[in-house]
Amino acid sequence: MKNTHYWVLILMFILFLVYPSIATLIGISPNRYTVAPSTQKFPTIENNNVFKYFNDFDAYYSENFNGRSMCYRSISGLKYKLFGTSAKRESVIVGKDGFLFLGNNAGNIIDETLGLDLLSDGEVIRIQRQMVRTSRWMNKNKIQFYVMTGPNKHTIYTEKLPFKVDSTRRTKIDQITEIVNDTNGATWIEVEEALMQAKKRGLLYEKTGTHWNTLGAYFAYREIMAALNKDFPGEFRPLPLKNMERYQHETKMLGLARMLDYPINEISNEIKVSSTRSKEQAPKLNLKRRQSTKAELRYKASKKKRKAVIIRDSFSSALTDFLKEHFEEVVFIWASKIDTDIILKEKPDIVIYEVVERNVDRMLKM
Repeated sequence: MKNTHYWVLILMFILFLVYPSIATLIGISPNRYTVAPSTQKFPTIENNNVFKYFNDFDAYYSENFNGRSMCYRSISGLKYKLFGTSAKRESVIVGKDGFLFLGNNAGNIIDETLGLDLLSDGEVIRIQRQMVRTSRWMNKNKIQFYVMTGPNKHTIYTEKLPFKVDSTRRTKIDQITEIVNDTNGATWIEVEEALMQAKKRGLLYEKTGTHWNTLGAYFAYREIMAALNKDFPGEFRPLPLKNMERYQHETKMLGLARMLDYPINEISNEIKVSSTRSKEQAPKLNLKRRQSTKAELRYKASKKKRKAVIIRDSFSSALTDFLKEHFEEVVFIWASKIDTDIILKEKPDIVIYEVVERNVDRMLKM
């Protein structure tokens, strides 16, 4: 019986190795369901350079062989389940208690978390100049200007990382905070401390994704309301958490799990506004994005006074449900730059510029 099991395992291993070649010969198409499409084109011999041809063919075959997805998923699952590690450590890091984190491929996010990658003196000066120019322009046009970042999951859940992080480290966010606070006419919206305090209220970020969930976004939203209420007393009061509708959301392939190409089930506790007043409006700006996400979201709410334009990225998606209830009109624009022509056309009272922590370098061209 033991010998039978032994030969079955050997046979399975041999089939695993030879499947890609056999599948190619009989014409089975590669599985592209979960693995990213190939960036390589089938090579041709150029200028009789045979050595270059074989190098190009090797690169092409490594991304296009039949069964690539099956092989990668098997290896990825084996490393994740048996050894608690990632098959792509530069892209995804396996943390504690089922947490996954982005790796250094995402803008040196690990080095930033450890305080090893800071803005240079020249970059600080460039962002300072951008901030001063923008705030002066906003002031000239009688617009209240706010800046905020969505903290990385690494920042809020450092204790779940597989390595120790010095809590006294200086990071890019510390640099950005100082720049905004030193700029007249720009208001920094601090959300990190509130999120750290709120962790005892429940999970605030996706375990196998890169974003905060709606509960995490809610506590950031309360800080936004507090900042706006200082400039517009009595106009911006956050919706109480107790009045929110609670529900569960289940998924098997959030962003980081997709990058591992390994299905990981996650059930998250979410919240949403139970009784909405705002109404979605048709887009007016004809903005386009390559992704399916809308570049422009526009809402109107009755019995409200102010108009806002919110320049945002994916982190504001979970904020939208809360923020749209507080403005006579609010326009969410997915962009990294502030388009002054659009601002002049919209004539808002308030502009909020939001960017996720790992992408603060975009402020160099804000």
